Amino acid sequence: MFFTILSRIIAVLALVYAALNLLLGFYIGSQPPESWDALLRRYTPASTPGELIDKGLLAILYAAVLGMLAEISASVRRSLKLQQSLTPDQKSKE
Repeated sequence: MFFTILSRIIAVLALVYAALNLLLGFYIGSQPPESWDALLRRYTPASTPGELIDKGLLAILYAAVLGMLAEISASVRRSLKLQQSLTPDQKSKE
């Protein structure tokens, strides 16, 4: 249960981080190319806005996978609890 909750929290934080990377990448990319270097040096470790956008998209993918794994974990746990709570008569009907 602990790891399910922890993975959900990490997935949400990764999604927020990825969204910020995407927004920042698109914002910097919309500025004149002469100002890219100064903005990138000040706000990110990336060398181009495209690299920042790529990292954001990859982080969204990782967050989605981690979120799906957390949902699967929670679903399996609920299913096991339900099976354990059934009486022997109810189990034989299934």
